[in-house]
Amino acid sequence: MKNLVFIHGAGNEGDVWRYVKPYLKGSCKIHTPDLPGHGKTDGTVTSIDGYAAWVLEYIKKNRLSDVVLIGHSMGGAVCIKCAKDENISALVVVDSGLKLPVSPKIINGLKEDLQKTIKTIAKWSFSKSAPEDMIKNAVKMMLDNKKAILNDFLACSSYSGYEAAKDINIPSMVIVGDSDVMTPLELAKETSQALKADFATIENAGHMVQIENPKMLSQRIFDFLKDIK
Repeated sequence: MKNLVFIHGAGNEGDVWRYVKPYLKGSCKIHTPDLPGHGKTDGTVTSIDGYAAWVLEYIKKNRLSDVVLIGHSMGGAVCIKCAKDENISALVVVDSGLKLPVSPKIINGLKEDLQKTIKTIAKWSFSKSAPEDMIKNAVKMMLDNKKAILNDFLACSSYSGYEAAKDINIPSMVIVGDSDVMTPLELAKETSQALKADFATIENAGHMVQIENPKMLSQRIFDFLKDIK
């Protein structure tokens, strides 16, 4: 049975995948760890490479094989850096890319007015049709992980996955919300081409597809897994 290891994005935690898990439960083993400094995991990491090293150690420590790495946003970057490991059999990159540019306004805002900037990030992370409660819950999650969020966005701003992508030769898929403004469609398409990956969009969703349309995201992942068996 395949091990699906879901890696969350900046300022998020493993629980962000809770809406996806019921759709995939039973077809594989699901793991949703909190990265260091997030959720219930202690520690501080300041780079994508550092998070990647932690994920590979998590896989080794838990003796996981036939791993499908599924990463969202910053987590997608982390997964790209991990993907050449022998225990990784497939890769799914969700709302992410080979670069993750961050506006200086976000970096400065996180330093000067954390709460206001987190609200802005949350607003930008959803489509215009997203309910207000959905956005409020995202704000709460990021505030819960406020000690890590600046480091996360700084890590994203200095990340490049172009070299790592050259060494990836496993089945891959890139998925992006059709209304994502944080990781634009063009960046996702570029990533898909570089990875020679399948490509899919999620309708009626912004950056946080696993919250806005978990059913469709799960179906895309399920179909991908079915094709690579």
